[in-house]
Amino acid sequence: MMRRSEQRDQLATQHFDLAVVGGGISGVAVALEAARRGQRVALVERDDFGQHCSFNSLRILHGGLRYLQSLDLPRFFESVRERRWFMQNFPECCQPLECLMPLYGHGLKRPAILRAAVALNDTLSWRRNAELPEAQHIPRGKVLSASATRAQCQHVPPQGLRGAVRWHDGQMTNPSRLLIEMLHWATHAGATCLNYAQATEVQLQDGRVVGLKVTDSHTHDSLTIKTDRIINCAGQWAARALHQADAPDPPSELEQPALAFNLLLDLPAISHAAVALSPGRGQGRMYFLTPWHNRLMVGTFHRPWTQGSTASPQPTAADIALFLEELNTSTPGLNATTDHVLRVWSGLIPARHPGPEGDGETAHRATVIDHAPLGAKGLWTLQAVKYTTAMAEARRVLRRACEGRLPTLLENKQRPTPHEGPWDTAPTDTVQLTDAVQRLHAEEAVLHLDDLLLRRTDWGVVPADARALAPAVLTALGW
Repeated sequence: MMRRSEQRDQLATQHFDLAVVGGGISGVAVALEAARRGQRVALVERDDFGQHCSFNSLRILHGGLRYLQSLDLPRFFESVRERRWFMQNFPECCQPLECLMPLYGHGLKRPAILRAAVALNDTLSWRRNAELPEAQHIPRGKVLSASATRAQCQHVPPQGLRGAVRWHDGQMTNPSRLLIEMLHWATHAGATCLNYAQATEVQLQDGRVVGLKVTDSHTHDSLTIKTDRIINCAGQWAARALHQADAPDPPSELEQPALAFNLLLDLPAISHAAVALSPGRGQGRMYFLTPWHNRLMVGTFHRPWTQGSTASPQPTAADIALFLEELNTSTPGLNATTDHVLRVWSGLIPARHPGPEGDGETAHRATVIDHAPLGAKGLWTLQAVKYTTAMAEARRVLRRACEGRLPTLLENKQRPTPHEGPWDTAPTDTVQLTDAVQRLHAEEAVLHLDDLLLRRTDWGVVPADARALAPAVLTALGW
């Protein structure tokens, strides 16, 4: 990326084909896809790039196995294709992830049925490894015996165990870094991207978008982005923007999120695979217990969000206690307590039945809203539901925003050379640490300590590591 001041100057002086609001995975995907197709793109993010839901994901690139249960083949094929896109384009940030789900004979979760399901999965996804290096290949699925399941994971409840289904998905080893690399690609292709820049008003003329007013949170002054198309990828922002622009009320679904959160526990992984377990042995909630950086990541817990504010959504102590109780019920011997919780990753996602009377069921499909009938022609909102299919949803909304004609991908917009780390662990050598910190600050719009420790690297994901490293990083930055 260019220096932040240069990005800001471009926003104030150029005319753009498209302005994107929101610098999470959805907004970055739209900006990247549009820039690769020759569009002049501006992206603004109220906080830091990838700070909210994108930072809090479970880090799994799903291949669509679950869609075979409902025979939703279009979504299955899309998931396989999009997982391969991430694995192919960002091999330094993605790797195959073995997944294991114990089977107890409940409903469709029986060895015979799952054996057929993984066979069908392998057959239909026969091109899942096309153009991937061998290290990125997704192996065939298999149904294990009860004894083989226990040998692989001792924490699996033994009573009634009939085996397990084993398949592979993808895992983002560092989703924050992946998003930043996507931003590098977007800016290399011509996009202009600015963090800590809050969209405050959709400017309309005769019911059509003519610009987007933005306030720079760093300098506290305002600028106007000249554009006739805006794609909102910030969810709740569209509702506020339309009210400020004196447009009719937005659709109610923009105001209906659910809370989702994952936990990082100071416990060893229960297996080298991600293990899918539920407190009801196949009924009710399903949790994934995933190895991550020599610790255990668990998720995802959902519930309706009724607090109103969306600025910094967090689960309550009761939410976390219930989550841990259900984890311990489904995983004998885990004995997880609140003292083991190192980090809570939480965010708001679209919900199907939100509110006090709803059950917090999350939406399964992305929503695209054209605000033209509401008095804002040229304004679109995308509410995506999966990290894996972010690029596919970007293509969909761009096609609609471009009146059904998606511009052609340009050959000269390929990904530039990936930036080298270290991203997982900070250098112990002072000179190397200083060099890495100063480079990140200069090239990647780092304005705050947590930008660098959490969203350019994983150096500070464990709070104790962040506290120990902070003085040296601040010294390197001259702060």
